[in-house]
Amino acid sequence: MKRHYFIIAAAFIGLIAASCSKNETSENNSADNAIGFGTYAGRTKADTGYLVDGTSTTNIPNGKSIGMFGYVLNGTTWAASGSTAAPTLFNNVQVTAAATDGSSFTYSPARYWPTSTAYKLSFYAYYPYGGAGITPSVTNGMGSYSFETQAAAANQVDFMMSDLAADQSKAAGNPSDGSVDLTFHHLLCQVKATADASAEMKANPAFKSCTITKIEILGVNSKGTLTPSCPAATTTFGWTGQNTTADYTAGDPSDNQNLLLLIPQTIPTTATIRVTYDIVFNYSADKNDTTKDVPYAGNVKTATLSTTTVPEWLQNKIYNYTIGVSLDKIEFTSTVDNWVAGSDIAR
Repeated sequence: MKRHYFIIAAAFIGLIAASCSKNETSENNSADNAIGFGTYAGRTKADTGYLVDGTSTTNIPNGKSIGMFGYVLNGTTWAASGSTAAPTLFNNVQVTAAATDGSSFTYSPARYWPTSTAYKLSFYAYYPYGGAGITPSVTNGMGSYSFETQAAAANQVDFMMSDLAADQSKAAGNPSDGSVDLTFHHLLCQVKATADASAEMKANPAFKSCTITKIEILGVNSKGTLTPSCPAATTTFGWTGQNTTADYTAGDPSDNQNLLLLIPQTIPTTATIRVTYDIVFNYSADKNDTTKDVPYAGNVKTATLSTTTVPEWLQNKIYNYTIGVSLDKIEFTSTVDNWVAGSDIAR
């Protein structure tokens, strides 16, 4: 089963800067000329406290951080020179939420807007800063990111990145208030799996219960490289080099800590989904009489994951797998022969 969800931006948050710094451009070092940021964050499931689900939480959580990159171009634009520009203004700088409602962020030391319109500043960021498995490599342009999905679902981070805010100039009125807006996008896909007894089994009058003890997604790619790019007006995020198969255990998807956040990929032909479960029947008139229970424990069913219906997982999508499990029914076969005389009676 496949469901598509476009997980879009949710909230505006301002950033408060502190301290002072100078660069070669002409600056106004007053507090109201400090570079600030507003971010529009998508939903984020990650380690405890990283969750931004778009409903109860719509901002980067208090105390959590984004990694900021900023570029200064003099007399040129990002489209013309961005691919060779170095992030000298912000180079993976930690920018941290300082309020639960996303109303304030902090970083240090402060950076300031140039007073000349000849200077154009460009920005982008990723989330979460320092997240497990995220390795930035940014020397020129927007660089690239090595990523490895963590083995335990509860340790997986929702890797997000913003569009490039290119050619910003407060002196030119863009942005007029000095706060740069960033729109974040999910770079991974979310995979959910639920299982229960099949409808046929539940229709059996003796059926009592089905307990799913484990759901595993086996043999899917765990590593890859994310390369952002903005050659013109649109930022793109491309995955390459998906490799190194690994196994993951998916728990109850109602608990965000059990959702799997995996690399977008063409699903390997050898990938499978495996369910371990217990089933109990009770053939008595009183199913509450546990002495009459007939348990079937430790059942295992495995199915191929790669199918023509869902041959690949795409970035920023949620995939729901629903599995109906059963036991093999006890069936009987027989043959009928001609009835021969049992004996001869002499007369």
